[in-house]
Formats: sequence, C-alpha cells, structure tokens
Amino acid sequence: MDRKITDLEETREKITEVDRLITDLFVRRMQLAEDVALYKAAKGMPVLDAAKEAKKLEQIAGQMPEEFREYGISLYEKIFELSRDYQQKLIAGSKDLND
Repeated sequence: MDRKITDLEETREKITEVDRLITDLFVRRMQLAEDVALYKAAKGMPVLDAAKEAKKLEQIAGQMPEEFREYGISLYEKIFELSRDYQQKLIAGSKDLND
C-alpha cells in the first residue's frame, strides 16, 4: 500500500463529506426503489428478481478494485436487502389502501 500518512482531522473531514454524498445518493436510490415498487405492484411482479440482482452484483464487483471487492459486494447485498424491504412495505401499504 503506497498511501501517505495525512493529517487525521483533515482525513476525517474528507470522510464526513463522502458520508454526506453517500447519504444523499442512498436517499435518491431509495426514492427510485419506490418508483420500481409502484411499477411492480401495478404489473403484479414480485419484488425480488434474483437473476437481476446477481447480474448487478457481478457488474458492481467488476467496477471495484480487488482489495475492496468483497466489501463492495457486502455493501450492495445490504443495499439490495434494504431496497427490497422498502419496496415490500410500499406494496403492502398500497394493497392495504385498496382494500
């Protein structure tokens, strides 16, 4: 690893900024998951598409440096899980409203 040692506080400030970006992007992704849920509910499609998720994980893994790959896969598995959970809640809620 050829990374130089930097000022800890400066590095933490950079991490805080990255965390803000990640948070904003996560919220945006969950909002898009809502759009997906509405579409799936209207078409009677299941929330889980295991083949699509597997393909997406493979694509994501290919975009990551080897040293971070297993962590990136774990992160996205969790993101997919949260997205599915949110979609299921939205779909269940829309069914409750229609009853």
